[in-house]
Amino acid sequence: MNALAHAAVRISALVVAGSLLMLAATGPGTAERIITIVSLTAGLLVAVATIVLSRYGRQALALIRRDKTDRSSRRTVSPQEEQ
Repeated sequence: MNALAHAAVRISALVVAGSLLMLAATGPGTAERIITIVSLTAGLLVAVATIVLSRYGRQALALIRRDKTDRSSRRTVSPQEEQ
């Protein structure tokens, strides 16, 4: 993962950890509990999206690089050489 993905995962982990701590400290049915649950959900979504996109991006880059090396190893034949 690149530095931006690492930062996003770390920040979302901080939000999730803080939300879990606040979840135990807030009473049920209060506005604080609702905000805590929203923060927890957002932190989890950002973490999962970052990890999934990072993995998908790495695989896509590997496919692109492999495709470029395959193309460069093939020899193209010009119309003059075919005759």
